[in-house]
Amino acid sequence: MSQTPSDEQQWHQPAWDSSSADSISDPRPAELTPVSGEVLVPARRSVPSALESTLTVIVSAIWPVAVVGALLGFGSWWWNIGIAIVASSVIGAINSELAKRRKAG
Repeated sequence: MSQTPSDEQQWHQPAWDSSSADSISDPRPAELTPVSGEVLVPARRSVPSALESTLTVIVSAIWPVAVVGALLGFGSWWWNIGIAIVASSVIGAINSELAKRRKAG
């Protein structure tokens, strides 16, 4: 069993004194100043329309359907990839325009 050398300093937990609390980290309620002015209410977000939600689902499903269709032999790889690129571009642009109009007003 080893023993600590007697000449080495030991760390001790300092005694807790509530009167010496830091005034910056623990401000007193009397030191707080009230804030006055206009209360800002957060804007209400509008819900996407049924068309926008449907187009979002279709855009997210185009690529998996194209890959599965190519693996199962429905059309060639090139046709499936080409159709997926064109369809996701067109439907994504329509969906973005609908979202922009919804957020604008």
